[in-house]
Amino acid sequence: MSLLIQAVEELEPEVKRFLLQLRSASTPSEKADALEAPPSEQGMLYYSLIANIRRIDTIEAVQYLWDLMKRNDSEIRDNVALMLASYGISDSVRSVQDTEDIKVTDLLFQVIQQSSYWDFDKIKLLGSLGDSRAVEILLNFLRQIPLGSFNMSKQILTELETPLQINCQSYEWRTLLTVIEMLGTLGASRAVEPLFQLAQQQQDPTIRLAAGRALKTLGDSRSREIFTQLLEEGSYIPLHFEQMGLDV
Repeated sequence: MSLLIQAVEELEPEVKRFLLQLRSASTPSEKADALEAPPSEQGMLYYSLIANIRRIDTIEAVQYLWDLMKRNDSEIRDNVALMLASYGISDSVRSVQDTEDIKVTDLLFQVIQQSSYWDFDKIKLLGSLGDSRAVEILLNFLRQIPLGSFNMSKQILTELETPLQINCQSYEWRTLLTVIEMLGTLGASRAVEPLFQLAQQQQDPTIRLAAGRALKTLGDSRSREIFTQLLEEGSYIPLHFEQMGLDV
């Protein structure tokens, strides 16, 4: 671990200069030039070294990363917090977070909240660590649909008279399918009613099927009603459901 720490300490000043250059870039061209510069490769090595320290998973290793996080600005701090969370809550992490009096999940939640965009990988990670706030964030996505907006940007929404229909194969459509699947995977019982309402409001059969599958995973018998409607409409045939392992 001492060799890894030494390498991190030697690279840190260069990484900080690179991040400063990236922040001060005023045009997309300048930002692209900064990302292609050799320091960006050193930045990748820097975070790779941090990941290897985290894999050691001792109290000493975790404490070093915690101290590294506290002495740095947002970019490095957020990346170290994400690294701490990515490998789960081990006994070493529990010991250090109890001493520091803040949980890794709280650090990760702060990273998610401070961003101007929603990051699904981070939200999914938060949920996999058993934090119920991930479910609330995902439910907020579902609430955006009747309000007339559904995207990754955090913004004030304007209510529409009728629910927004998501265009098939659009970015929003793929995002919505991801949200639905994650709510089912996380076992979010609070999502049952919003998912059923979504299936009733949306016309796209893929979205309705995804909502039905999530409801089935969550133990809601109304999933059968959704599947039956899709069969009656001819959107799917019994073979499709058999191939997906669904008994309709």
